[in-house]
Amino acid sequence: MNKFIPKYHFRKGLRHECEVIDLEHFCANNRKIILKPHRTNFNQLFYFHKAKGIHTVDFEDITLADNSLLFAPKDTVHRFDDKAEVSGVLLLFTDNFFCSNSQDSILLRNCVFHSNITQSTLIHIPEQNTVFDNVFGQIYREFDNEKDSVQADILRNYIRLLLLHFIREQISLPIFRNQSDNQDFELVRAFEDMLEQHYNSSPQVAYYCQSLNVTEKRLQTATRNILDQSPKEIIKDRIVLEAKRLLVYSSDSVKEISFRLGFDEPTNFTKFFKKSTGKSPMDFRSSQKND
Repeated sequence: MNKFIPKYHFRKGLRHECEVIDLEHFCANNRKIILKPHRTNFNQLFYFHKAKGIHTVDFEDITLADNSLLFAPKDTVHRFDDKAEVSGVLLLFTDNFFCSNSQDSILLRNCVFHSNITQSTLIHIPEQNTVFDNVFGQIYREFDNEKDSVQADILRNYIRLLLLHFIREQISLPIFRNQSDNQDFELVRAFEDMLEQHYNSSPQVAYYCQSLNVTEKRLQTATRNILDQSPKEIIKDRIVLEAKRLLVYSSDSVKEISFRLGFDEPTNFTKFFKKSTGKSPMDFRSSQKND
């Protein structure tokens, strides 16, 4: 497949697959990259001290603001607009580095899950909250030390602390109030984890209910409580998102995309996409190229 969108990998030659970077310098030195849609094979936590402009994440425009956080999981398609001006800190880390055990994997999935629920909403940090400044400072200081047998574990602990405080800020948002301990969260998270693996081969709600050993009514209750959507709508949205990505960031034909997404006939995909977005696949592709 001839992709229009580049995917960047964690740079080689560092002590660990973990790095903290001055955000202003990073953006200045990589302006041609960050202004164009791109993916990475590593996770990114942006801590904006000062920020203005737009950061687009999977076709959602996010207005940047001072004293805020934004989490961009690996493989997310995102870019800054050409008027964006930012300063702060950027944390980069791979799954391979961070996920040393199952609990770390769960923590990272929770971070991604909460970001999906909020549609990557910018998290505003009160000025009196100094936790993030302190932890990022500790990471900087740790990188000044010589590498030894415990440095990787120390860095992982700092990342854990950042992600836990990030999730704490997320669950303080109105959408999460009175729900942070709800069993519905675990069910919806399991559903979305499974959906990410099978959206292009299993679009039926019954498949996920059977795999999760719950009734369709139980799953419907959980997704309504957490996302205010039915399971069918969530599946549809995931397929539409991937269709948009392929239409804009690949040169695949509509026919090829329809088969990749599990449709038997291109005409069925075209009807599905137009009903979901109001535009035919080709009209959507043209509109994005002209933006």
